Amino acid sequence: MSETQATNKPLTAAAGSWWDVSAVTLLADRVIWRLPGCSDLAVRMSLCEAWRQFCDQTEVWREKLTGFLKDCSECSDCGAIETVGKKTVHRYKLYAQASCHIKSVFSVYVNDVQLENDGMNWFVRDTGCCGLILEVRSGISDRGTDVVKAVCSIVPDDGGEVAPSTLMKKYGPVIVSGALYPLLGQTGKAWSDAGLAQVEMANWNAGLSEASLDGIVSDKNGPGDRTSGRRVNVIPYGIL
Repeated sequence: MSETQATNKPLTAAAGSWWDVSAVTLLADRVIWRLPGCSDLAVRMSLCEAWRQFCDQTEVWREKLTGFLKDCSECSDCGAIETVGKKTVHRYKLYAQASCHIKSVFSVYVNDVQLENDGMNWFVRDTGCCGLILEVRSGISDRGTDVVKAVCSIVPDDGGEVAPSTLMKKYGPVIVSGALYPLLGQTGKAWSDAGLAQVEMANWNAGLSEASLDGIVSDKNGPGDRTSGRRVNVIPYGIL
């Protein structure tokens, strides 16, 4: 087995351009030639599953999403909540990209000013009727004009293909390893190779660890407009 086959190095393209893709299935050419006889569908499904697991475990895919005012007063799950103590509650709907969902919310901004994450200023609930709702209790002076945004971790749904090119350029080889090792580990197939499956699994686990550390660093340092402060997981409505 050549060094290129064992390490997912580009065959003809420069590394930066080869991994500059906006859908994880566009990495199929980096996988299919390693698996003689394996169907294109199986390769694409394995890439999607590796990408989903990667985002779910590392939470490095983050977006600052705009909240949209939502009137939930007539909903059976949400109900009418006007105030908590002396604070008015404002509800905002958060939307992830198509074929994706929000896993965690890290920070909330009103007019680009970050709200303190003290457990009282805001929290997020996943309602049965309205989906993901952000409840903001402070920082709102004019609910008609104030702009509310939340930094969220994004996870693809099953079969979701969309992927930021910035993450693909950095972690594309890890995703390829995550797609390869379960296919190489299948028994009785023309492409089966238990030894290489172990190599790719090791690459995958190492990549997960590195990306998870990147996520922890971003929590503490808040680079750019991403986040600072602790993670707040989405919780079912009615728990608090």
